[in-house]
Amino acid sequence: FFSPTMRPPRRGPKQCHWFTVMLSGSSFLTGLILLLPLSVAVQFPLDFKWGVSTASYQVEGAWLEGGKSLSIWDILAHTAGKINNSDTGDVACDMYHRYTEDVALMKKLSVQHYRMSI
Repeated sequence: FFSPTMRPPRRGPKQCHWFTVMLSGSSFLTGLILLLPLSVAVQFPLDFKWGVSTASYQVEGAWLEGGKSLSIWDILAHTAGKINNSDTGDVACDMYHRYTEDVALMKKLSVQHYRMSI
């Protein structure tokens, strides 16, 4: 956001308190966007393509169904003491079973571009 010749001064702990608060809340991305000057925050090329995406472990669910093998995340999440609250992606958003509903929701939202990880 800054050129090398226009570096902002370093911030001390007092000035960075808001950033810590923002990181601990749910408004992280909103806060980052608000930090941008308006001229930067709203300038996208006319042919910019908006879309949505998913990450397989975070949405798929259906752990060990359909002949799936264990992923690195499956192994990590099922290792005692590695994940807070012992949370796993075993069910997640259950896109494995609900993909038709998910696609219908994307259509309803007029989503034109979708990226999924596998």
